[in-house]
Amino acid sequence: FEKMLYDNSLLIRLFLDVYQITKNDFYKIKASESLEYVFIEMTNIDGGFYSTQDADSEGEEGKFYVWQHEEVTNILKEEAPLFCDFFDITTEGNWEGKNIPRRKTSLDDFALKHEVEPGKLKALLESCIRKLMTERNKRVRPQLDDKVLLGWNALMNISFSKAYAATGEKNYKEVAVKHMDFMLLAFQAEKDLLYHTWKNGTARFPAFLDDYGCLIAALLELYQVTGDLKYLDRSLLITETVVANFSDQETPFFFFTHEDQQDIPIRKKELYDGATPSGNSLMAYNLYRLSILLDKKDWKNRALNMITALAAVVTKYPTSFGVWLSLMYEMVLGTKEITIIGQEWENYLAKILGIFISHKLIVSFPTSLPGYPLLAGKPETSGINLYLCENYACKAPASSMEGFLALFDSNFLKKSTITSDK
Repeated sequence: FEKMLYDNSLLIRLFLDVYQITKNDFYKIKASESLEYVFIEMTNIDGGFYSTQDADSEGEEGKFYVWQHEEVTNILKEEAPLFCDFFDITTEGNWEGKNIPRRKTSLDDFALKHEVEPGKLKALLESCIRKLMTERNKRVRPQLDDKVLLGWNALMNISFSKAYAATGEKNYKEVAVKHMDFMLLAFQAEKDLLYHTWKNGTARFPAFLDDYGCLIAALLELYQVTGDLKYLDRSLLITETVVANFSDQETPFFFFTHEDQQDIPIRKKELYDGATPSGNSLMAYNLYRLSILLDKKDWKNRALNMITALAAVVTKYPTSFGVWLSLMYEMVLGTKEITIIGQEWENYLAKILGIFISHKLIVSFPTSLPGYPLLAGKPETSGINLYLCENYACKAPASSMEGFLALFDSNFLKKSTITSDK
């Protein structure tokens, strides 16, 4: 019942990936409901995301969330039998004598079994949920851990960026942009350094490696969905700060703490991906992505050295090194470098973001732009040029979405919901 910000962030991203691959609206709905929960329940007035909502209320675990069968029946009346059957609510209960509402089957299968039109069933269930939520809001709410942590906030920022990419709903991008503005201002310390935690207008404690790693990853994700180069430029500056202040001179890895942090007797290095990605795996991925976006060969070599040093243990214990394994997989398969140039770049960016393309980096701008390798040297066009490249070797550009999709190997991109420019 405990609602951790990072759990919601990582699950939302999983739902969005599955939605893009399957086009099953169920996963889109789950992602949107979770994002709505975060926006309503875990967002403070300044725009930061709270850390946790407790599992307990009135000294009892789950009391705010669970239901007795009799309660539901009294509230829903004649609608209760169908609702209780769908959500597994029984007199015996499905958890310690009480009920956690949970789906046992899909809406379509349930509708077929009960000979109910799916649209009517959906409307009935939504109506019942609203009635129960109204009643639930009268209960004593769980306690809130209202500190705002940089790393966890950055993870959730990625989720809002990915939600815009997957759904095209602009409000998600707007939230990501405003929230990034908040983070960059609220957590800023001296000399390009950052703070770890913020509360009631005050930021405290030096940021750790995973704080920096998460923020850089969020900046890179936001850059791809907005095309705004200020996010790429900021990610470069923060990465340079990490390289200068967190590096271990004897290995390719990074320490968890800043070299000038005086209250730490021993500087440790965290490598395992646990409940959240480790700072080192995040930084390896960030270095790899920035090496492509900015042609930083030394950073690519460092990322490669980091993953090579862990290759044996990563492949032996993959569940403890999820991000490392993803990076290894991408390095083997290669990264799709997608460049969008032309006056209608925003329109085409939204279309391409809507397609699930694994292992990709997207850059977009109205014209060619020196200083940014994937944008430099591209010819001007009054229309649109869509490039698919790898290791800076580009196929001839496409001038339509159909042409762009044709650039992919049929086994890599088997189908897409976008088949024309309409």
